[in-house]
Amino acid sequence: MAGAITLLPEGVEPPTEPASRALDDAALSQLLGELPQRPLAADAKEGIRLSLAGAQPKVPVIIDDDGRMALPTNSAAPTTHILKPQPARFPGLVDNEAFCRALARACELSVAPVRKSSAASGVPFLVVERYDRDLTTDPIRRLHQEDFCQALGLPAERKYRQEGGPTVAQSAELLRSCTPVPARGLPRADDPAGHEHRRRARA
Repeated sequence: MAGAITLLPEGVEPPTEPASRALDDAALSQLLGELPQRPLAADAKEGIRLSLAGAQPKVPVIIDDDGRMALPTNSAAPTTHILKPQPARFPGLVDNEAFCRALARACELSVAPVRKSSAASGVPFLVVERYDRDLTTDPIRRLHQEDFCQALGLPAERKYRQEGGPTVAQSAELLRSCTPVPARGLPRADDPAGHEHRRRARA
């Protein structure tokens, strides 16, 4: 999990009180516009050091119950949402991802809540609720998560199956051996999709 370990100089204690900087319309437009040159809004002077996987430009933020947005400035402030602005070289990407998520939800797949928005500068972006957070607690609680490559102890260069990464069978066996209720993560015997998963696992 990115950010699960923090390295600090000797004698320096991790922060206990969350700190953040409010983002108004102008600040948000500037932030999204600078992402290609300043990934994840990193700013050593402000203490902003954020971690997210994936190649697409994005930035994690805090959105409160009133819709106010802020950027965390220390590690004691867990983020609640991820902003994914549309890259100039991929027009229509925001609409495409929003459609795919809506389609997945219509197929009764578990999908993180998402909505489209746009900055004052006109840049469209997605607002994705983080699934690795418990937003019902105060303070908000981070939920540890790993992909199958990490959980099986495989190096990053073997993340995908064609590169020698986890197979469906290995992933299913891991769920059976490590989860308290394996049935929640495995297809049912009477589920047509389950037969397809098992066929692929045997292949």
